[in-house]
Amino acid sequence: MDLTTKPKKQMTATQTITKVIPQPKGKIATIQVSFPLITPTIALEMLERTADHQRDVKLFSQFKLQTDMNQGEWHFTGSPIVFDESNELVDGQHRLSAIVASGSTQWMIVVQGVKRDAYVAIDSGVRKSTADFFRFEGVPNANFSAATANWLLRYDNIQDGKLQHTSLVSKAMVEGSYKLRADRIQEAHGKHVGLGTFVGSTSMIAALYIIITEAYGAEFCNRFLDSLSTGICTGATEKLRSAIDRDNKGRRRHIAPDERFAAILEAARTVKEQTGRKLIKPSIQSVEKL
Repeated sequence: MDLTTKPKKQMTATQTITKVIPQPKGKIATIQVSFPLITPTIALEMLERTADHQRDVKLFSQFKLQTDMNQGEWHFTGSPIVFDESNELVDGQHRLSAIVASGSTQWMIVVQGVKRDAYVAIDSGVRKSTADFFRFEGVPNANFSAATANWLLRYDNIQDGKLQHTSLVSKAMVEGSYKLRADRIQEAHGKHVGLGTFVGSTSMIAALYIIITEAYGAEFCNRFLDSLSTGICTGATEKLRSAIDRDNKGRRRHIAPDERFAAILEAARTVKEQTGRKLIKPSIQSVEKL
């Protein structure tokens, strides 16, 4: 048969396909698949059918999707909205909640009729990280680039002296952050690796390299970061090590990465403002932009 003479059948927005599918333990499921345009009103109606055993909506997750939808950054992936054989919603509540909250309209595949016990298998796969998406897009040094862009994004969105919370960061936001400084991020790759190993994150040091360079220039930044590793700058090494990573006996301290980030920024500001004087122990209570 010449397949080129017959166009493939495609599901339209109003068409519903029904299929009987074998299930484990000899069961069968009558599945219906449709491709509707979901408005906030329709989304709200679907949410009213949420199964009792469904997890509560995670507001941070909803906010990420809502932000992407508001900014036109939400991608149709083919992941369906799923209802079980009792017509209860078992997958898709975060997407539907985001549609309601954003007031947007989105195309969705809707699957109805899955067996109730299939719920345990939903979302059980391995989630793709931002670095996975970067790698797919061909971004060089994907893991490093994604992590560095994440630090820069959180710094750019400081509120009340704190870096933006990681739960408010979406993949699309990190991608946008990378595009703003792609050349600088790649330039920072491999710089001051020793210091990055010392504080536990080469991407953190790369982000700080970019931030400090933008604020005070590359010459100062390189001298400052070198001083933290080698002790060339009087008092810088011991004071900063005590603040960000080790106690006075050289034992590793359990300090959050955000506090280490803040300490290095404060150290850079102090060195810049008090050139030639011993470094005052940096504050790690809050983050201030340079």
